[in-house]
Formats: sequence, C-alpha cells, structure tokens
Amino acid sequence: MDLWQDLVERDPYDPLGSEDALSSQRAVRDMQTSQVDERKIAERFEAKTRSSAKMFRKATSVTPGGVMAGIKFFEPYPIFMERAKGSHLWDVEGTSMLTTS
Repeated sequence: MDLWQDLVERDPYDPLGSEDALSSQRAVRDMQTSQVDERKIAERFEAKTRSSAKMFRKATSVTPGGVMAGIKFFEPYPIFMERAKGSHLWDVEGTSMLTTS
C-alpha cells in the first residue's frame, strides 16, 4: 500500500491509528510525570538549603550573579560551603559531602 492510499483509508476519528495514539498518550503522561518529579526534587532542595538561599540573596546584592565564578552556580541557587577538611565539605546547613576534586 502506498503512503497516499494509507492516509486516505485511515479512520478520520483515529488518524494516527490506535497504537500510535496510545504511544503518544504514554509519551505525554511520562513527560508530565517527570515534570512532577522535578518539582518535588526542587521543593526538597529548597527545604534543605534555606540558609544557602538566604546567603545567595545577600550575595547577589554585592557580587554580580551572587558567585565569583559562573561554573559554581546551579539553579535555583548555589550551595554555600561553611568549612572543609580533607575530602569532606560542610554546607551552611551542616550537611557533610564528599568531594572528588
């Protein structure tokens, strides 16, 4: 069957065909689900890093962009470090992190 004949013979109420329509619906649902997960991740990040958010707001009033180097900035704001010892870093919230650099 050639392409033109295939297009003409398709059901006008299901032009993509039921399998294609289901696949498209799944793709939209998956995209919406991933957006919800991103929102939850952002909310958890913001809840755990309130001091960094406060320091970032203060830093933007005296430093362009709030950081000394653009590579240190990640949305929605960077994490501010309080101290370091060896390969461990602590942010202003007191969370310990292991660094590889």
